[in-house]
Amino acid sequence: MTKNYFQNLNYSMANEDTYMEYRLVQKLDAKKILTVGGSGSRALPFLAVNPEELRIVDVSPDQLLLIELKLETIKQLTRSNAISFWTSVNDQETEAIFNQLKLDDKFKPFFLFHLKNNPGIPPLYWGKWEKTFIAFSKLTRLLFGQEVREGVFLAPNPYKFYEENIKGLRWSMLLKIVGNKAMFNSLLYKGSFIKKNSALSYFDYYHGAFDRLFKLEIKKSHFLQLCLCGKVIHEEGLPIEFSEELFNKIKNSPTRPVYQQGSIFERSEDSKYDFISLSDVPSYLSGDIERNYIQLLAKNVASGGMIVNRFYLRETENTDLNGFEDVSKQYQDIISEELVQMYQVQLLRKSS
Repeated sequence: MTKNYFQNLNYSMANEDTYMEYRLVQKLDAKKILTVGGSGSRALPFLAVNPEELRIVDVSPDQLLLIELKLETIKQLTRSNAISFWTSVNDQETEAIFNQLKLDDKFKPFFLFHLKNNPGIPPLYWGKWEKTFIAFSKLTRLLFGQEVREGVFLAPNPYKFYEENIKGLRWSMLLKIVGNKAMFNSLLYKGSFIKKNSALSYFDYYHGAFDRLFKLEIKKSHFLQLCLCGKVIHEEGLPIEFSEELFNKIKNSPTRPVYQQGSIFERSEDSKYDFISLSDVPSYLSGDIERNYIQLLAKNVASGGMIVNRFYLRETENTDLNGFEDVSKQYQDIISEELVQMYQVQLLRKSS
């Protein structure tokens, strides 16, 4: 597994629409949850269902600190102040809110380091992934006017607006320029980009994903707002932990997460989890671990428990699924509404 890409602060908002995992946990009534950390937008919403156990694992210490800090802003601040902390372009305002928080000493060097290295950039956009799509938005700005880029989110029929004002030669040219291995390695992955095994070309993969995305509730899509506008311009697109639906539930949850640095496939606890969320980590696996990662997790999966995989450009090959059933089709209604649309989602249920 490639580790170089995952060692730093790669995600500060979310590279996925994590409402999908939250809806699955609700539907399954999962009580014990294990999840890859990322920006925390996958993990923290699970607190809204008051699980018995929530274990958050990430190889990057910075990602874990970001998640802890995000949770403390929810616990200690009003919703409006928490949103201000994560979205303000005024560094002094951001630092002033940070100084109001009662935190362990470990947070201050982390916060000041990233504040200094991201002048005028809200913490919500500190991640490398977010910055990559802010760069993408600069190209959309060259090709499409503000009226088009922002207007699609207000249109009565966004897909029709997209077909009439965005989809076409300029959009295709943009996807061909940006949507390829060389460009992503240059902007983000630094040589660690996924080894694609999708039968689709890069262009067809991204073109199809965006085409599906424009048919959905795009005001809620932080990803599309990043791509077109360089930031979230509608509050509905903020990470779901800041939504009216979830913020106070997370604030009032009695569950305290367990944070663990390291690989999610290398753990020693005895817990049997009802729900394991791997994000797109499996797409980066190779060799023995690619073949065996499900079996490495199996001992910690409760009978009937679910593992959620997201595949990005690459589905794992020759993986041992013994003891698990692919039930993805049973949840297609939830999967199809995911608001990034760059992933193939696989849901595996333990059958023994």
